[in-house]
Amino acid sequence: MPQPFPLQVLQGLTYLHKEKHSVHRDLKPANILLNSAGFVKLSDFGISKQLGSGTYANAQTHCGTLAYMSPERVKAESYSYASDIWSLGLIALEGACGTYPYPPSTANNYYDLVKTIIEGPPPTERPEVRDRLSADLLDLVHASLAKEPMMRPDVMMLMRHPFVARHQAAPTDLRPYLADLHASTLGLAPVAGSPASGPSSAS
Repeated sequence: MPQPFPLQVLQGLTYLHKEKHSVHRDLKPANILLNSAGFVKLSDFGISKQLGSGTYANAQTHCGTLAYMSPERVKAESYSYASDIWSLGLIALEGACGTYPYPPSTANNYYDLVKTIIEGPPPTERPEVRDRLSADLLDLVHASLAKEPMMRPDVMMLMRHPFVARHQAAPTDLRPYLADLHASTLGLAPVAGSPASGPSSAS
């Protein structure tokens, strides 16, 4: 997935957290839509919860998709906006690597996945993952995947991150990427110069 995919997701999450004072609680790739104009949209707010504007506002209900739950949610502890930041980090990493960040042997076993999320090192510490990301994206994702929720940056801190600043200064048009996805479904060659027409790295 090309950039600025994580940036647009972050912008949507910023609106949700700061304007609506709500936590999504089920942020995952299946709930992120990309329209024909190249704009990312967050979807499925069926289990989102309004928390209020207080710094320590939190929720208790255990719901959502395990694979993208933060450690505190997996442990059935109270949680807040930081739980969405964890999900964002995993989604950004999955978009950059093209696959779910935890190995299939872990992801496909409920108990192994629970143990890894709670106790295991973040996937950003795996060399094969680190090699796929630019330095600033790696830093953003690694910070988002801090085990302790208070150690994760909030949306406003992430909006000031160098990765975000770099992509805001040079916006990327996602329409050629979408054109190539459409062409691939028809068995056509990708458009020359587009992200799918040659080797690329997550930047």
